[in-house]
Amino acid sequence: MLTHNLKLFFRNIKSNKGTFLINTVGLGIGIASFLTVALYVFNDLTYNHFNENLANIYRVQEAYEEGKGMQTKGPLLPKMLEEIPEVVNGTRIFDWDGYRLSHNDIAFPENVYYVDEGFFSVFTFPFEEGAAKDVLDEKFTAVVSKPFAEKYFGTASALGKQLQVGFEDVFLTVRGVVDIPENSSVKFDIVTSYDTGQTISPWVKDVHDWYNTFSITYVVLQDGIRPPTIDSKLENIVKENFLPVGENTTRIDLLPFSAYHAEAESDRTLIIILAFIALGILGIAIVNFINLTITNSLSRTKEIGIKKVHGALKKHVVQQIMVESLALGLIALIFGLLLLTAVLLPAFNSLFDMQLALQSLDLWLLALVLFGIWLTVGLFSGMVPSFLWARGKLVESLQGKISSRGKPSSGKYASIVLQFVIAIVLISGTFLVRKQIDYMIDKNPKFDNENVIVAQTDAWQFKDLEAAGPNLEVIAKELEASPFVASVNFTGTVPGDYDENYNTFYPEAKSDLPNISLRKAYVGKDYFKTLGINVLNGHGFDTEAASLENTAVLNKTAMDKLGFDRAEGQIIREGRRDGQTYRIVGVIDDFSYQ
Repeated sequence: MLTHNLKLFFRNIKSNKGTFLINTVGLGIGIASFLTVALYVFNDLTYNHFNENLANIYRVQEAYEEGKGMQTKGPLLPKMLEEIPEVVNGTRIFDWDGYRLSHNDIAFPENVYYVDEGFFSVFTFPFEEGAAKDVLDEKFTAVVSKPFAEKYFGTASALGKQLQVGFEDVFLTVRGVVDIPENSSVKFDIVTSYDTGQTISPWVKDVHDWYNTFSITYVVLQDGIRPPTIDSKLENIVKENFLPVGENTTRIDLLPFSAYHAEAESDRTLIIILAFIALGILGIAIVNFINLTITNSLSRTKEIGIKKVHGALKKHVVQQIMVESLALGLIALIFGLLLLTAVLLPAFNSLFDMQLALQSLDLWLLALVLFGIWLTVGLFSGMVPSFLWARGKLVESLQGKISSRGKPSSGKYASIVLQFVIAIVLISGTFLVRKQIDYMIDKNPKFDNENVIVAQTDAWQFKDLEAAGPNLEVIAKELEASPFVASVNFTGTVPGDYDENYNTFYPEAKSDLPNISLRKAYVGKDYFKTLGINVLNGHGFDTEAASLENTAVLNKTAMDKLGFDRAEGQIIREGRRDGQTYRIVGVIDDFSYQ
C-alpha cells in the first residue's frame, strides 16, 4: 500500500510541478533560515559549557564606586590561593604583550598571552596535539590554537616546532595545539607561562603590583562553596594589600563564569528576540506550506469521490493523503538542510566571522527538532483534507464539493491571519533595525574619515627601529612636499581602533573635584589638523616641541567632569594625587575614538 501511495504522490508531483516547487522551496528556505538563527541562539546560550567544572569557575572583578573593572591586580590570585582554602585553583591571563614570531620564512605580529600553570586545568580546552597535563611547566614552552598552527606549520604536526621571538636568540617550543570552541569567552592564538613572559619582557613583572590592573583572573571554588562564603576573606585581602593600605574601598566580586557571557559579552534581550524571530520565520513557512498543501489536496476532491465509488475505504483515503503530506514535508526538509549547509551557513559565518555548524548542536537535539518540524508539517497538512474528505458525502465529492455548507467557518482563515500577523511583525522589526543601522552609518564621528589615509608602519618587521626611524621621517617629508597632501602625522592610535587601558587622573591641589578614568593616546604634531578634529580652546601640540614636555589635550567631556572651564593653568596628575603631572594645553571636541 505504501508503494502504491508513493507512486500516486510522484504522479501528482508530475502533474503539479509549480505547486510542488513553491511548496518545497518555500518551506525549505524557512527551515534553513530558522536553523541558521537557531544555531546562533544555541551557540550563545551554551557559551563556555564545554568546560567540565563550569559550575565552580568564577571571574574575579574589582568593583569601585564608579563601576566594575574586569581586570585585577597582578598579585591578587596568588594571595587568594595562599589565604583562602576554598579557592582550590585559578589562573591569570595577561594579554598586553606582543612580538614578531617567526618560523623559517613565515613571520607575523602576535599577541602573546601569559597564563599561570593552572590555566589548562581551570578551562577544559580540547587538545588536537599534546595534552593539558603539565603542558606549560617548562620555561619557553607554548600552546597554540589550531588556526595559529596551520598558519605557521601548515598540515604538519606542530609539536616540537620552534617560534623565534622578535629577532633575538629566544625561541618558544610548541607543546600543544588546542581547538578552541567557537562559543568560548576565553580565546587565544598562543599562550606561554608567566615565568616565560617575565623573562622575555621584564616590564611584565613590574606592573604586577597592588596598583596596576592588567590581569584577567579566574578562580575555581570548592564544590558547594559560593562567593558570599568567602566575602570577609576577600575584604581582608583588600584591606591589607590594596593601595592605599587600610583605606582602599575596592570590593572583590566573583562572577559565575556560567553567567559571564550573558552579563558581559552578550545581550540576552537580543537573543530572546532572535529566538522569537526564528520561530516566526518557521511559523510563516509552516503555515504557508500547510495552506498550499491543503488547497492542492482539496482540488482533488473528484479524484477521491471516484476512488470511493470504486471501493476505496475511508482509511485508504486517509493513508494516501498522509503519505503524500509526509513525503512532501520530508523533501522540503532535505532541501532546507542542503540550502543551510551549502549557502546560508557559509554566508552567515563569513559575514559575522563565526564558525557555526550543524555539528555544534547535540545530535539528538538536532534530530528531535528536525523530526518535530517534519511531523508537524506532515500531520497538519494531511489531517485537515483527510478530515474533510472523510466526512464529505459521496455525491458532493463527485461534484467536486467539499461540504454542503454555504458559508465557510471563521476558523478557515485563522492560519492565513496568523501568517500575515507574523509577517507584519517581522517586516516592522526589519524597518526598525534598518533605521538603527542608517543612524550608525550616518552618525558624524567628529573626525575626517573620508580624506585621511592610514599607513601602518609595521614596526614589528624591523630588527633595528632606531635605524628605521629616519627612513620614516624621509617619507613624511616627501609626502608633505606633495601638493596633494595637506598634512602628515605619526600616531600610535587611530580613531575607531583604540584599545588602550584606562588610567586614573587627579586635578592638582583641588581635592573637592573628582578623579577621573581616562584613556590616553600618544600623538605627533598636527594630529588634530590631520584628522580634522576641532580644537575648542588652547592649541593641539602645534607649538615648539621643547614646550610640550608633560603636556596633554583633553576632550570636552573630560574637561566638564573635572570641572575645568579652560585649558590654561590646569594641571592633572596620573595614578595618584602626587603622581606624574600633565599641563593641559588644549581642549578638543568629543569624537568617536572607539
